[in-house]
Amino acid sequence: MDHTTIAIRKDLKEQIMEFAT
Repeated sequence: MDHTTIAIRKDLKEQIMEFAT
């Protein structure tokens, strides 16, 4: 997996977690 892809997915995951809270 590409490094940038991991960073983007991690950022998206954090945003989703904040939105879900």
